[in-house]
Amino acid sequence: MVRGVPPAGVRRLPSLRIIGMCPTPAQGSSTITSLYESKFGAPAVGTRIFVAVNQMTDGWQSAENSFSALVPASA
Repeated sequence: MVRGVPPAGVRRLPSLRIIGMCPTPAQGSSTITSLYESKFGAPAVGTRIFVAVNQMTDGWQSAENSFSALVPASA
């Protein structure tokens, strides 16, 4: 399960909304860019985004892993 919020000018984790199920991993990782952008649009360079992921099995959810990052300029 992937949760997130639209970019906001805050430094702490705000209330998160479900944005979808994590895509199938390829080579040990999953890209959630399309999930995030379909829900909130592309974030502006230099804004901070927050996302969280957790595993759901048979209706039970694991502990949430939260992440935040500044959006970098395109290379």
